[in-house]
Order: sequence, then structure tokens, then C-alpha cells
Amino acid sequence: MRTAVGGRAGAAQLTLGLGCLTVFMANLDTTILNVALPTMGHELGAATSGLQWTVNAYVLARAGSLFVCASLGDRFGHRRIWVLGLILFGAGSLACGLAPNLGAMIGFRVVQSLGGALMTPATLAMLAHAYPSGPARAQALGIWSASTGIAMGLGPVVGGLLVDSVGWRSVFMVNVPIVVVALASWRLVTDGARPATPPRLDLLGQTAIIAALFPLTYALITAPERGWTSPLTLSLIGVSVLAGASFVAIERRSSHPLLDLDDFRRPALLGAIALAIAAFVTLGGFLFFNTLWLQEVRGLSALQAGLLTAPATLSSFLLSPTAGRIVGRIGPRVPATAGATCLAAATAWMALTVSTAGPVWDVIPGYVLLGIGLGLTNTPVNTIAVSSMPADRSGVAGAIATTSRQVGSNLGVALLGTIVFSGTFVPGLNHAYGLAAVVSVLAAGFAWWALRTGQRAGSTP
Repeated sequence: MRTAVGGRAGAAQLTLGLGCLTVFMANLDTTILNVALPTMGHELGAATSGLQWTVNAYVLARAGSLFVCASLGDRFGHRRIWVLGLILFGAGSLACGLAPNLGAMIGFRVVQSLGGALMTPATLAMLAHAYPSGPARAQALGIWSASTGIAMGLGPVVGGLLVDSVGWRSVFMVNVPIVVVALASWRLVTDGARPATPPRLDLLGQTAIIAALFPLTYALITAPERGWTSPLTLSLIGVSVLAGASFVAIERRSSHPLLDLDDFRRPALLGAIALAIAAFVTLGGFLFFNTLWLQEVRGLSALQAGLLTAPATLSSFLLSPTAGRIVGRIGPRVPATAGATCLAAATAWMALTVSTAGPVWDVIPGYVLLGIGLGLTNTPVNTIAVSSMPADRSGVAGAIATTSRQVGSNLGVALLGTIVFSGTFVPGLNHAYGLAAVVSVLAAGFAWWALRTGQRAGSTP
């Protein structure tokens, strides 16, 4: 790929490589820990409920802080914020690997998560500046998108290998050398665009969006256990709705809003958000419940379960760069809609083939379709989000895409979990996959309409 921005293509390629590496690392830590929990709990003397919060704390802090972290990049420089995120993530990883007890572990996971929240939108903004337009940008975003899905899919495999061969603390320590390599090269990467006069921080808006996302994420995490109609769940959702309404009111009055609400009048951006949520409803539910089915019902080890799902990871990895080239040539509408359709076909297939005793290999076509769907969907989401915002606000554009994915993933576990655990596990899982198929069909239809409308209005790349 070539770039016309400020010099050498090598700087753009290094930015892409390090951006993908750090995003891969941040997303790997959302799933790598799951297989280490039993061993870690035994050594730290922690109960299962406490252990789950080592996972939940990471998700919660990341989802609640993404927009704020992205706006810091737009104001102070994306490369600078990326470096700060690397330092926090590396320090948090090292501290987690040395944690003496559960309380310390949860606190250090929050530090890790804040580092990831700083890094992820910053890398997308840096890529948008390194590859300003055209097929090169679409292909770069395709490769970047592949990093997210592959990391989440490989987490259980990498975690299983590390726990079995080195020990549970290695799932954190493995991040440290990656951070050191990235920090050693920070001056060589391309910075993101910034306005000539940096805007003031929208502190009220940032507070309101944290107050909206934090309780919503907490409610989605705890709803399967507490129930959707429990007083706590309803209260959290109510607080989130009120905070969201306050955020809208604040942004409409602000002279330097965190989000320009007029951007959400663009059908293409709404279509991208819907696609991101639908895709990660499927992926989040799949990663959580497929692992339980393969290990608890079918008796596979963590490593065997991870290897069996490799077709999903591999097909996503292969399709994401191809999707970038397709988007660069014909736009995002066809690949985005085709991706959502593949996700619907994948979950429909799994709804029919997941069983207690049938051949476990029957689900593999569904895994392949799932990977193809994710590969085709992720790149259009990123392309539309970045193209819908001015270059000097590309960090917030990245936060919109990433937050949509995070909400979708949490919603997938929460919503599908309510169905799965309402009765017998396998029939519940069949019904949950059926619901995911319906969600993907609706997203495909909405995306086709939204992107076609945006294309006619000239707001879709």
C-alpha cells in the first residue's frame, strides 16, 4: 500500500503494523483470561463470583471510558495518547502478573483496561491520517479490523497454551515484551490529525456519557444472574437512560461538544452502528456460549475447543483485507450487507446443528460463515465511522465504532444468556442462536437501506 501523507510509505506501514499489534493485544485480554480463572482462583483463594469480576472489571472500565479517552487523543495528539495507553497497559499487565490477591488483581485489571481504551481509538485515528483516502485506507482498515476479531477468537487458545505450559500469570506477562517493542518505535509512527486550535474539553459531556455507559454495561453484565426485572437491573438501565438524555441536552448546548449530534442524522453512520452491534451480539454470545458447549457438554479441553473454532478465526483473518479492497472499489454497502447475511446464515446453521450427542464437526460450516461475516462486516463499519467525521475528530469516530462493538458484545452475552439459562442448556442455546440469526437479518436489511440512502445523499464513502 502507498500513502500520500507527509512522506514515506514505510511510516504508514509501521503505523499499521504497530496499531494492529496493540489493538490485538488489548482485545486478546478480553478473552484470554477465561481459561485461566480456575487455576488463578485456586492460587489466590478466590470464589468464582469474585473471579468473574477480573473479567468484568476490564470490560466495564473499557466501555465506560472509550469516548473520553478518544477525545483526549483529538485534543492532545493521538500518538501521545497511544504511548500513554501503552504505558498504562504494560504497567497494568505486569502488576496483574504479580498480583498477590484478588482485590489487587481487579484494580490492576482496571488500569490495564484504561490503557486499552486509550490505545484503541488512537490507533484508528493514526491509521486514518496515515492512509487519508481511497483503496489503501480501506485495505488498512480491513487489516486493522481483522486484529479485533482474531484476538477475541484466539484468546481461549492462547490462554490454554500459556496456562498449561507456563502458568496463569503468563497470560498477563506476555503483554510486557509487546509493549516494550511498541514503545521503542513510537517516534516512527504517524500521528493523527489535530485542529490548529485544540478545542476545550467537554467535561460535562464526558461525565454524562460515562454515567450513561457505565451503568448500562454493568446492567448487561449482571442481568443474566440477577434477572432483567430485578430492582438493580431496572435502576441501572433507568440511570443510563437519564444520563443519555442529559448527554444529548448537554451536547446540543455545548460550543465544543464531545459528539456532534448532527452526525447521527446520517443514515450511513446509523447503519454502521447497527452493523457493529449486531455483529458483536453474535460474536460475544458465540465466544462465551460456544466455549461452554464444547467443554462442558461435549467434553473437549480448552485447547481442543479453541482449535475447533479456528476456522472462524482463520476465515475472518483472510476476509478482512479482502473486504478492505472491495470497500475501496465499490463502497461499503454490498460487503456490509453480505457480511450481516453470512452472520445470519452462520447462527441459523448452529441453531440447527448444536446438540448433545451429534457429530461435533457438523458446526464447522457455521464457524466458517461466522468468520466470513465478521471479516466482511468490520471493515465497512470502520470506514463509515472514520469517513463520517472530520479528520481532526477521528478519535471519536473510532470510539463510536469500538463502543458499538463493546455494547453489542455485552448485549450478546446478556440477552442470549437469558435464553440459554432459562431452561435446558442445549435447547436454550439453539433458541439463542436462532434469535441471533434474526438480529443479523434485521441488521442486514437496515444496513442496505441506510447505506443506499447515504450513498444517494453523498455521505457514504
